[in-house]
Amino acid sequence: MSEQQSTRLMKCASRREECRYGTSLTFTPVEGALPEYEPGQYVLIKTGAGEPFRPYVISQGPGEAFLRVTVVPSAEGKLPKLASLRVGEEVEMTGPEGDFTPDIQAEHPLVLLGGLAGIAPIVAILETLAVENPLRKTHVLYETASSETFALRSAMELALKGMPNAAGAVFFTAPLGTDRQGEAFDAEGEIEPDRLRFFCQDPDADFYIAGPEGLIARLRSALLSLGVIAARIHVLPLG
Repeated sequence: MSEQQSTRLMKCASRREECRYGTSLTFTPVEGALPEYEPGQYVLIKTGAGEPFRPYVISQGPGEAFLRVTVVPSAEGKLPKLASLRVGEEVEMTGPEGDFTPDIQAEHPLVLLGGLAGIAPIVAILETLAVENPLRKTHVLYETASSETFALRSAMELALKGMPNAAGAVFFTAPLGTDRQGEAFDAEGEIEPDRLRFFCQDPDADFYIAGPEGLIARLRSALLSLGVIAARIHVLPLG
């Protein structure tokens, strides 16, 4: 196992309650330096003896003095044990791994699609673009149940503000009575094929889809039916 892939002991440095059912945790090494990573990659975290290593996507752009992951419910509504980790507690971590890593310096359009835990790679990629290639034409479509499961909202909005050629749309499938359309979210329901049609007009656009397998299958099928070639579609199943 290489140094980059070796197991590290990491301490939870902070917790941030992003929403009712979403929490961001930051980690710093007990010894040594943070691992280098690309936006869109994940680490494997083990919370204790007898527990398996579980994947968590890094939810920030590079350059910080800590490493952030964000925990949200799975498609079945379950939260992993990591969600209850307290500041000061330690975990084992390996990685980073994964090839859900767009070319940040490329000039062709980028479309980021996601649901639930898919917000983590979306934000990591956006934060990196906002610093390294802020003029790139980028579109984000994100789907979640309601404001109770919309983690990293402020991080996504802040990154988009620094990208004049970028835009985002949020879809709530089960908005709360207090979730006002036009403020908390843009449209009710799932991301449907008709809502993707506009983004498929440029044959050079790359599409990155992250989230539950059902969402990935639905959006990938929609893109293919709209004429997007398979090589332009990249996926990352999460929860």
